[in-house]
Amino acid sequence: MVMRTIEIKEIKYEVDKEQRGGVISRLKELYRDQLDIFTEGDFVDVRGDLHNYKRRNRILWIMSGGKHGKDLPTG
Repeated sequence: MVMRTIEIKEIKYEVDKEQRGGVISRLKELYRDQLDIFTEGDFVDVRGDLHNYKRRNRILWIMSGGKHGKDLPTG
């Protein structure tokens, strides 16, 4: 059996301008000492220790405004 590992170093997600401040403050509240948080244009960028899948999923959920993991209506 072969074990494969994927190392994730960075998560970059496009965040609406109105929500950007709230997203950044929530991420800093939870992960201030563990992650580096940057803004680049319309994107919020998180770098650091992202090996824990629960942490990654929570970060994506916060960045997406609670929409990550839900079916989004199309059309």
